Amino acid sequence: MQASPAASASLGGATAARYNIGPADLPILTTAVRSFMVKLGAWETDEQAYVAKVRAGKQLPDTKTLIAYQMQRQRLVIDAYSSAHATLSPASWTGLYGYINGAFRLGLRGGK
Repeated sequence: MQASPAASASLGGATAARYNIGPADLPILTTAVRSFMVKLGAWETDEQAYVAKVRAGKQLPDTKTLIAYQMQRQRLVIDAYSSAHATLSPASWTGLYGYINGAFRLGLRGGK
């Protein structure tokens, strides 16, 4: 069952408000987040396959290889950040940045 256009608009508006972005920028942010999640999933699959292979051989993972995987993950995050910054309107970027460094960060700390 599909939501009505009014319900979809209401949900989109609430979601945009949650992230402090303009409703017109919500599809842009959604696309960027989905792209990031696909790339992160592929990275995670690769990393887990490496660790499983090494453990199957009853060895410890190579530290340099694990560091390289973490650097790849960090690059994915940096690229997603840069993409959002470049594609969102300046007002939406400012709002999203404020959300990330405010309510989101507080949520990660358990509200402290």
